[in-house]
Amino acid sequence: MAKPAPIAAAVASVALWGTPLGGEAAEPRVANITSDSAPGWLPSEGLERDARKTAEAFFKARDAGRGRDAYALLDPIMARDQPYDVFAADLGRLNGEVGTVTQRRILKVTWTKDPAQAPAPGVYAAIDLAAHFATADRYCGFVVLYQPPSGGAFRVMRIEENFITNGTAEKIRANAGQGQLDAAWQALAANCPAGG
Repeated sequence: MAKPAPIAAAVASVALWGTPLGGEAAEPRVANITSDSAPGWLPSEGLERDARKTAEAFFKARDAGRGRDAYALLDPIMARDQPYDVFAADLGRLNGEVGTVTQRRILKVTWTKDPAQAPAPGVYAAIDLAAHFATADRYCGFVVLYQPPSGGAFRVMRIEENFITNGTAEKIRANAGQGQLDAAWQALAANCPAGG
């Protein structure tokens, strides 16, 4: 089965105003919506909280080496394409290479509802990430979450991760110079929507 297509690149940002607290002016909340999303649809604050909660639970389980817990958060489409033994082996390799996470940041969330190119109708949230690990200062990636039209919890539909371990970075720098290391990272980071 083909992997789900990434969320379309054309994105519009919309400022959404929250409810003022204590008479203070409300801060705008930015919602990045793809051009192929259902016309007029905007994600609610609750929907964004739910998506972030799923992403945090997924990464906490992976970071702790709890492969079964992380795998339980996969959408059936992704789980069908990646059996648990493959998922667990990939997770073990990743955690062995990069070590303990020291920082992970959500850079941007991009939303779409019922896009034509998606494997199923529903809500998709693409969450762009940057992170630092014990042995990898260069990491970027994204996770695409999916919620079916009937609602319910978000599930992980796709994940992409790009990194260079510190040991590899030092070898590149020693053998080819800082420029080559910068070029190598730039090429990897190009696979991350926020550019790493």
